[in-house]
Amino acid sequence: MRTREITLVRVHVPVAEQTLAAMLAGDGQAGERDPVLARVLGVIRDDNPLGDYGLYAGVADNA
Repeated sequence: MRTREITLVRVHVPVAEQTLAAMLAGDGQAGERDPVLARVLGVIRDDNPLGDYGLYAGVADNA
């Protein structure tokens, strides 16, 4: 098993109340319609700025 040290970075992205409600109700595409969240998701998908994790690309924790 190969391991390495990483740094945890949390990014808090404000979304519209309607977007959050839709996502909590199961509308997985609501984030794509929210202008702020859609842009953040685009950054994660495009350049993988979060680092190289081998099998994992664009790693993000959405807690």
